[in-house]
Amino acid sequence: GAKVGLAFEVLGGSNRKVFNRITGKDGLFMASNKSTGSASFTVDKDGYYSSWGGFRFDKSEHGKWQPWNPEEKVILRKIGNPVPMYARDTSFSNLYLPITDKKIGFDLMEYDWVKPYGNGTTPDLYFNVHNEFKSERKFTSVLILTFNNKFDGIHEVNNEFRHSLFKMPRFAPDQGFQPKIMLERNNADMGYDSGKFYVFRVRSVVKDGKLVQAMYGKIHGDIMHNPGLKKTALITMRYYLNPDYTTNLEFDPKRNLVVGANSVELLTAP
Repeated sequence: GAKVGLAFEVLGGSNRKVFNRITGKDGLFMASNKSTGSASFTVDKDGYYSSWGGFRFDKSEHGKWQPWNPEEKVILRKIGNPVPMYARDTSFSNLYLPITDKKIGFDLMEYDWVKPYGNGTTPDLYFNVHNEFKSERKFTSVLILTFNNKFDGIHEVNNEFRHSLFKMPRFAPDQGFQPKIMLERNNADMGYDSGKFYVFRVRSVVKDGKLVQAMYGKIHGDIMHNPGLKKTALITMRYYLNPDYTTNLEFDPKRNLVVGANSVELLTAP
């Protein structure tokens, strides 16, 4: 009962042959057509997150694209318990680090650097950048990201649901959080890796040396820092913070808790 749309690229992409069908009980959808070597698809079903993707053939032999008759497996994820979060994409707001070679705290709820560099009150993340900057075309930059206490940290996770709109784990893990990560950039390597995914833990409450509760969140894509013309660092990341002290990472885009931001800065994906 899933709605599948499959489009074959033809004539150099100027036209497409599109098939739209409903899958049967076996969940299968099949279609064939002449193509210039690629196809794209979408899959939708009520109560599930949308999925999409594409396929590009490797080569052509004897008039047939290879591999011949490929199968692409798509797992639809059920919509579970989406919750309100502080969710924001910093690439729309020119978030520059105030100063280099010093740990500067950033408040994810207030979306600001902590005092004296801003009006933030809780340093959820500490950014420390060291630049070797000679020009726009010749520089290196190292970002060290640290946290407020030994229970806070960050954990890189695998993208198990690459086709789905909801790509991240449904819940944060109990272990595996690292107290810091180091990211290095230079003029020859400023590429953005959309396949990076992180889960983080902040605002940990500790009693008798044990973790009592904490806030959890996630970051979609790379954590980028670019020295740019300002010679500090432009910080770019897409983050989600769940303030309810549960490990739930499923965001409700209709209930973004960020107040006062431009609509283009607010994340609308789960």
